[in-house]
Amino acid sequence: RDGEYADTKTENRTIAATSKYSFSAPGGLSIPLFGKVKFTSTVDIDLAVRYTSSKSETGKLGQNSFVSSDKADMSIVPTISYSFSRQMRGGLSGRWQDTSDATTNRNSHVRQLQIWVEIRF
Repeated sequence: RDGEYADTKTENRTIAATSKYSFSAPGGLSIPLFGKVKFTSTVDIDLAVRYTSSKSETGKLGQNSFVSSDKADMSIVPTISYSFSRQMRGGLSGRWQDTSDATTNRNSHVRQLQIWVEIRF
C-alpha cells in the first residue's frame, strides 16, 4: 500500500431566494351582515425557496475516479400571517422538502402544514 494516493474532489452548490409581500386595511374591512368592521388588519406573505447539492468524486492515482457522494435537497416554505390587532394574530405556514441521495438511491419527502393563533391578554 505504499505510494497509494486517493484524491477527493467535492462540488457544493446552493441557490436560495426569499420574497415578502405585506398589505393592510387601515380603515377596517367590510364583512357581509356586519357591515364595516373597524380594526386595522395586516397580511404578511413570505416565501423561501432553497436548493442545495453536493457531489464528491474520489479517485486513486492511475485509476478512474468514481462518485462517492451525490446529494440534493430542495425546500419551499410559504408563510401567511394575518394580524387583526395587537392582541390577535394568526397564520398558516407550510414546508415542502425533498431530499435525494443518488449514491444510496434513497429519497425522503417532508410535507408540513401548520396553523397557529396568538391571542394576547
